[in-house]
Amino acid sequence: MPITKKQYRRFLVIDACLRSEASPFPTREEIIDKIEQALDEKISLSTFEKDLYAMRELPEPGFYAPIGFDRYHHGYFYSDKNYSIANFKLKDEDIDAIEIATAMLCRFSNVPVLNKFPGAIEKIMSVVNARKILNEEDFNRYLQLEEIPPTRGNEYIETLLKAIRGNNVLRVHYQAYRGEQSGIDYLVHPYLLKEHDNRWYLVGMAEHARQIRTFGLDRIRGTEVLHDKKYQKISFDPGEFFSHTIGISVPGNEKPCTVVLKFSRSQGQYLLSQPLHATQKLIHENHHSLTFTFRLVINYELCSKILGWHRDVEVIRPEKLKSEVISLLEAALKKYA
Repeated sequence: MPITKKQYRRFLVIDACLRSEASPFPTREEIIDKIEQALDEKISLSTFEKDLYAMRELPEPGFYAPIGFDRYHHGYFYSDKNYSIANFKLKDEDIDAIEIATAMLCRFSNVPVLNKFPGAIEKIMSVVNARKILNEEDFNRYLQLEEIPPTRGNEYIETLLKAIRGNNVLRVHYQAYRGEQSGIDYLVHPYLLKEHDNRWYLVGMAEHARQIRTFGLDRIRGTEVLHDKKYQKISFDPGEFFSHTIGISVPGNEKPCTVVLKFSRSQGQYLLSQPLHATQKLIHENHHSLTFTFRLVINYELCSKILGWHRDVEVIRPEKLKSEVISLLEAALKKYA
């Protein structure tokens, strides 16, 4: 049976206790206390004993840890002083997973919050490199990830995260792409940082409108934490708020509607393998096309997706979306007339 994250965290605490030179031969009570402090929750004696048994005997996780009990000191110890579960040999599939995850982390190395831990990603990668089957040249030859160019605004991520966690109101100086040249100051009660299409967005209540607004970090020109302002949390569920959207924009008055799109067979096959949205349903299929329904809010990103599919898609309904796409296509054609 696969181990859980909580169980693995308990294993790590037990391992640290047994390797501690400052407090050798930790007692059962001392180890349990350390686990409860680390996990911030109570654990039973039976849970502790099951964890010890799993570390000693079970093929999953497969540590086979040399844990002994010293009757004189009434405490536990490793019979092999050099043993640690951190030295446990990773499986090939574990190495592959860590290698890919680390390479993906490297794509975000320009995000300032990661720079607070200099060399952390490189340290992880060096450990993986020491254990992996492929050398670096082979890895780059067999697996290539998309390069993410630096994006303006990432320097605000740490400040915004702290404001969200601390329930602090922010003054955000915002320069919209279509707006006043000097920009506008907003008082924002921040709720969420959301990433979309390699860009970051702040989601929060704009105080002047008392509505949820989205602010692209690349358009933020400055922030100030207002400690004297009372933070307000209106009803906001991130999962529900974005549950019927493609992308990041949620027009204020728009409600989800049934969207029906008819795709060429080749493009439809792509959507079968990688659905556009969780509400996607296949309702008709023949030799030439596949037709899907979605429950979506009509927004900029949805229209952009449809325009990107050009001749491989047809909007069946609603009429509002069909008219919007026709209008955009006609405007585009005029540029080539």
